[in-house]
This record gives sequence, C-alpha cells and structure tokens, in this order.
Amino acid sequence: MAALTTDVFANCFARSTPHRNACANPELGKSVERSYWQMIGGMPVNPAPTSNELPARATYVIVGGGFAGLSTALRMKEMSPDADIVLIEAKTVGYGASGRNGGLMSPLPAPVWLTTALNNPSHARALGMLNRKVADAAKWVANLAPQSEIAATELALEATGCVTDAGLAQVSATLTTAGIAHSFATGMTGNGPRSLRIAANTVNPYKLVLGLAAAARARGIRIVEYAPVANISDQSGNKTTSACITLQDGRTIVANRVVITTNAYTSSIALNEQPRAKVVHNYMLATKRLTPETLSRLQRTGRASGRFVVELNAAYV
Repeated sequence: MAALTTDVFANCFARSTPHRNACANPELGKSVERSYWQMIGGMPVNPAPTSNELPARATYVIVGGGFAGLSTALRMKEMSPDADIVLIEAKTVGYGASGRNGGLMSPLPAPVWLTTALNNPSHARALGMLNRKVADAAKWVANLAPQSEIAATELALEATGCVTDAGLAQVSATLTTAGIAHSFATGMTGNGPRSLRIAANTVNPYKLVLGLAAAARARGIRIVEYAPVANISDQSGNKTTSACITLQDGRTIVANRVVITTNAYTSSIALNEQPRAKVVHNYMLATKRLTPETLSRLQRTGRASGRFVVELNAAYV
C-alpha cells in the first residue's frame, strides 16, 4: 500500500465523547492554529528548537510528513531495506490535512467516480477493489499504530429530498453492481427520503500520523522536521539519475529519487513542472455528545446509526 487517504466524506465529522468538548476549549474564538485532533493530541503551537540535521545524500527523499509521505516511506523501506530514506517536513508531521481531516476512512470514492461504474464493468471492479483496499488499510493501521483509535462504524448517507434520494438510489445500484455490501430501502419510507448505510472505519488522524512517524523512525527512516523545501532540481546525466532538494535555509540533499507528497502545499515548492492541483477547504465542528433528542432531529430518515452521518443536500451535489 503506497498511501493512506481520507475522503471528502470525512470533513464534517468529529467523534463525540464526554471528554471531547470543544466548547470548553480556552482557544475558542481565537485564530485557529491547530485542529481539534492536533489540539487534543498535543501538537505544539510554538515548538522548541530541535535538531533537524539533514544528510548530504539519500537513496530516496520524501517531501511531506502526512499520511501519504509516511506510508510511502514505510512501503519503500519494506521493499528496499538497505535504502537510505529521508522524509522532509516543513512544519511537524501531521501539520497539514492529515491532522486536520474528519477521521473517516471512507469505503466510497469521490462521488464523481460513482457515476460511471454502473455501466462500466472495469470501473465497477475498481470500485470493489478500492472498497477492499480501504478495509485492508484499516487492519494495517490497527496493527502498525494501535494508538490511532481505529474503530469499525457505520456510515450513513442521508438524502434531504427527492432529488438527492434519487441520487442515493443510483449510488445503491452502483454499489450492488460492484458487489459492495450496503443497505438501502427499496422505496420511499413514511419518514421521508431514504438513507444508505455501509460499513466504514473511523480513526484519530493525528494519532495515526504520530504512529506512522514512530514506525518509520523505528525502521531507520530519518524524519527532518521544520525544514521547508524551496526547490527541487533535476540533476540527471547520461548515466545517472538524481535530484537536488534545496531547503529554504540553503541546505541541500541529493537523492536518487524524490517523492512529493505535499498535496495543497505543493505550489510553495519551485519545480520544473507544477502538477495540476485543486485546493478544497472543508470545516469540522467538534461538539459535546449529542442528546438522543438532537440526534432524532438530525436523523431525518430515522434509519441512521448516529455514529457518522453525511447529509446530501444542494451544497454537496
């Protein structure tokens, strides 16, 4: 597995437990420097200076200390045990989206990918494979980073009207074609629009990042934090292939291969060719545990478990 990702469905979620009450947070109302997960996980706002010695050369360099970077580094070390692997992070591991997402390991791809699988057998097979890979990733996480609070749950997609209900019916048909187990009523219920339910997993994303980083260090992968990269230049010749990574403070490291896993921060690095990327901003609100009465009002269909609910409305589609 080359990388772990969390999906767009995750970005409105926070597990509600009695000790996780953001309303009691003294930082409430101030400029948000840390996400909910980073705050309860103890990510420092103003870290003390630490040693971030950079070697002159490495076999592989990964830029970016999130899910993708850390899991890629681990996989590379598994495949090439003797390789010198260095991971460079501009801030601290888990500073970016990996420490700021909702915590859902979604069993579904982005909605646009669901539109073709119903009538395209190869796309349907890919959908089923992705679903299995996410389930496998959850088991991998539980074994590698048990402190990440991985837990099985039920994802409920709830329609809010006839249009989104019809959309869910299409999604259900697609999942059936792909052989993915789920539940969905055959017709409109007396409670209104329907809800599609499917097995999923939740995780504490910041603790997962810390667990991946600990596993990487234990395997001899060097992690250099607070080391923003300025540019990456190709130094390949007739017989050799290499790249030079220059930090903003002027330090350099040469690597046989470089893997860039900086996602929305990629534009801050000078590259020979900038990849096409889109930055999407999402928001998560952490509250105290919801009362049964509040859950009842939120669960329009009366069929959702209340653990992880995504409402499909006009803003979403």
